[in-house]
Amino acid sequence: MTDPADATPPAADATQPATGTTRPVTALQAAIPLGLLVALLAGSVRLFGDASSSGPNQIALMLAAAA
Repeated sequence: MTDPADATPPAADATQPATGTTRPVTALQAAIPLGLLVALLAGSVRLFGDASSSGPNQIALMLAAAA
């Protein structure tokens, strides 16, 4: 029977960043939540008119923040 502590760890995948490092966000990745927010707010105003500020806009802000 082999001891799991003696096993060598698998080789690191060269396509993955090293542990503890981050890659910078691209402009497209940063624009996705902003585009979603604009689309949700525009749809909210189109559907609810002046009443959109009482509730649907807050939902759109929460959804865009989660994106």
